[in-house]
Amino acid sequence: MHASMKILYIGAGRNIRRELLDQLSDPCTGKAKRFRYVATPAFESVKEQQVKEYMKNHGKLPPCMDQIPHDAY
Repeated sequence: MHASMKILYIGAGRNIRRELLDQLSDPCTGKAKRFRYVATPAFESVKEQQVKEYMKNHGKLPPCMDQIPHDAY
């Protein structure tokens, strides 16, 4: 999920609609104006890879993920 060309959150779930609705009700990710998704049976590994790539490029987690324990992804 992103807003103003900044990634706010990288997530995964079996039900994209439910995950999106849950995140839109969160005060941090509720600001998102756009989202991108990939349908894959390996959603957790895709999320993990995306988070690692973001951290490599930015040195930190996306703003709306910094309060989530690192072992959650």
